Formats: sequence, C-alpha cells, structure tokens
Amino acid sequence: HKGYALSLIVDLLGGLLSGAGCGAMAGVPVGNGLFIEVVDPQAFMRKQEYNQRMRQYINYLKSSKPLQGLSLIHI
Repeated sequence: HKGYALSLIVDLLGGLLSGAGCGAMAGVPVGNGLFIEVVDPQAFMRKQEYNQRMRQYINYLKSSKPLQGLSLIHI
C-alpha cells in the first residue's frame, strides 16, 4: 500500500503540476513531466548533526547482509 501511495504522489507532482498528465487517463495528454524539490537540511538541524546522522544511516545500509546466493555490488 505504501509503495502505491508513493507512486500516486510522484504521478501528481510530476504529471499534474507540470501539465504532463497523470497515469494513462483517457483524454489527457501524457508527457514527460518533472518535479524537483530542493530541501535545505540546515532548516531542520545543524550541518554537523545532519552529516553525523547521514554517516550513521550509510553505515547501517552497508551493514545489511545480502540474501543468500546474491553477491554484493560495490559502487
């Protein structure tokens, strides 16, 4: 359910607001819409705190073990 709701929000922001159309509605032209949101993390917390939290999250993601039979891809 959460993924479906997120896709609806993306469709509305990128399609409806840009005029490119949403989904495959009849009579609505479908284009390639774009929505860009820019957020300043410093509006919410100090830069040092943001960087620390981001490092913690990246370390958390990297600590995940791959499923059995899959190999890790290093980027």
